[in-house]
Amino acid sequence: MVKIQLTDVNDNRPTFYPREYNVSLREEDASGGGESPSPVVVVAATDPDSGAFGSVSYAIVAGNEAGLFRVDRRTGEIFVARPPLPPSRSRPLHHLNVSATDGAGLRAVADAEVFVSVVDSRRRPPVFERPRYNLSAREDAPRGSVIGSVRATSGNTDTRRRRIPQQALKSPTTVEVSRKLDLTQIASPCCTIDGGWYFGKVGP
Repeated sequence: MVKIQLTDVNDNRPTFYPREYNVSLREEDASGGGESPSPVVVVAATDPDSGAFGSVSYAIVAGNEAGLFRVDRRTGEIFVARPPLPPSRSRPLHHLNVSATDGAGLRAVADAEVFVSVVDSRRRPPVFERPRYNLSAREDAPRGSVIGSVRATSGNTDTRRRRIPQQALKSPTTVEVSRKLDLTQIASPCCTIDGGWYFGKVGP
């Protein structure tokens, strides 16, 4: 009797899924340090090979020149390593590239990308002046007709606006008709407007 033992060939590379991670932290949550700090995010890559060929280790390979973050090479957990992180008003985004390598040294073709924004703890979220706005428009209102305005203010005395999906804004406060209205084709003639902070460029 002849026994034949098959061994796995390392013919696969680790693959990240998802490849992109977006995280938003408040300053007090980005303190780092301590005995058991909570991870900011966990990245994950899989390798279908068996044994050591299927084990995956992680490393931050770009974007961490200041050593603000560290990654657990076995679990993919990313922690704040040097508190405190600067708020995003001074640096819009922390962009990290994380690699995955299997037990035989094969690296993932594409690294994971991690985007971490840090919000100033003193910055309060915007609040609309009214919880509900009742705006109306005639069905034959021409495109560009202003039908009303909305306003949101923060507790920091400045005023912020946010874009309205599916609607056009003539100015940061006015709402206008963006296309011909037809009540027979509009199941629910309502829209939701969200107010929030932007940390990057909006629009052209």
